[in-house]
Amino acid sequence: MAMPSDQDNWDERKDRIIGLGERSFRKSYYPQLRQNLDRLERFRTLLDRTSDFVILVALPEGTVADANAALGRLLGESVEILIGRPFASLGLPNPF
Repeated sequence: MAMPSDQDNWDERKDRIIGLGERSFRKSYYPQLRQNLDRLERFRTLLDRTSDFVILVALPEGTVADANAALGRLLGESVEILIGRPFASLGLPNPF
């Protein structure tokens, strides 16, 4: 038995979206959204495979918005734990 495709799942769920016409959403927004998600996934893979650490800090709060696996290895913590923490708590030099 074949597994349902993303399009099949989408066809089942699209009627629950309020305020968007089926024709305009499918023809213009969904393909672009799928393409953007694919690009983000490729970018994330590249970030996680580099040996240089990458950190995104939300300003003006100064909290970690995202980081790559290299930073997690450097600090000995998972990326998920680092997200939301104050940058100052990481013990890294302040680049600001």
